Amino acid sequence: FAATSVFGKVYKSEMLTGKTTFVNFWFRNCAPCIAELKSLNQLYSDNKLNPNFLMISFTYEDDNTVKQFIEEYNIQYDIISLSRDECKRLNFSNGYPTNFIYDKNSRITFMKVGGSINERDVEKEFKELVLPALKKEISK
Repeated sequence: FAATSVFGKVYKSEMLTGKTTFVNFWFRNCAPCIAELKSLNQLYSDNKLNPNFLMISFTYEDDNTVKQFIEEYNIQYDIISLSRDECKRLNFSNGYPTNFIYDKNSRITFMKVGGSINERDVEKEFKELVLPALKKEISK
C-alpha cells in the first residue's frame, strides 16, 4: 500500500520492514472500535519513542470525519483514510475493529477481529492478549 495520513504523512508498505507494526482498522459508528480507543492511545503512548515501533490506523471515513474523531477522542496516532474496498483488501475482508501486529519481516504474528463495547473489557483484553504479543515482537 501507499497512502497519506489526514495530516499529510506518507506511508508505504515498505516502511513496515524492520519495525514491529501495529495496524488498526475502524469506522466511526462501530461501538467496539470506540471502546478500544483508550487502549489504542495507551499502546501508542507507551511505544511511540521506540524506533522499532510503528502504529498505523486505517478507516474508510472521509478526512473531515477523521479530523473530528481525532479531536473528539484525543487520538495520538496517525490515521489514514482509504476507500472501503481498500480497507477491505488490507484487512482481508474481516470485520471491525481489526488489529494486526506485524513482525520486523512484515509477517502477521497477531490478529484480532471484533471486540467488546465495554471499555473495561477491552482494557483487560489488551493487557492480557495484545500487549504481550506486541512486547514479544518488539523484544526480538
